[in-house]
Amino acid sequence: MNRRIACRLAAAGCVAAAVALPAGCNILGPAGYFLVGPEATPAVFRLDPEKTAVIFVDDRANQIPTRATREIIGRVAEEDMLANGAVKDMVQSRRVQTVIAAERSGRPLGIVEVGQAVQARTVVYAVVERFLLSEDGQTYAPLASLRVKVIDVDSDTRVFPAADAGDEYYNLVIRVPVQTGSPPTTSAGLSTAYQDLARWTGRALGRMFYDASNEIRDSSRLSK
Repeated sequence: MNRRIACRLAAAGCVAAAVALPAGCNILGPAGYFLVGPEATPAVFRLDPEKTAVIFVDDRANQIPTRATREIIGRVAEEDMLANGAVKDMVQSRRVQTVIAAERSGRPLGIVEVGQAVQARTVVYAVVERFLLSEDGQTYAPLASLRVKVIDVDSDTRVFPAADAGDEYYNLVIRVPVQTGSPPTTSAGLSTAYQDLARWTGRALGRMFYDASNEIRDSSRLSK
């Protein structure tokens, strides 16, 4: 489970109404903004390293084309967090999807219930809002957006964002640098592109929870 990621990439995260900034910037704001650059980025939030955690990628709106692609997000995030010492132990995120698949119709399980079902004490809950290869249908510029919060299962409380924060969720948007050519159209090409975006997304999610150094851009070299 704690397989070290072979190489790292630069994950981009920004507020939804993103403004074009020069490449090489490295900004961390209220909603988070990561671009490749010479500086390190501090953790957005530090988990209790002694509490077993799990990534819950909630895509009930079916923004991601396949379950296998969705599972990449959780797997890359958990491997990255373990490799960088964000926590000491994590439940595999695919176990969450097994629990969700068994939900009774009309009654989705609560976040704490899901955590209890997989025996995790901390749940990193990420709702998928967008997962696109192109916003305009022509430019090959993958984009994903998540709403993230952290729930302590033992106390049934939200620990991030803080209870007194203005927003219930932390908005994380992953903008991959514009790719050469148009978005793929073949089944194989689409599958590869979506899986690459999932790796970028998992990387961006994972690095919220540890101090990250400068990264490389090649998503194809992430754990698959």
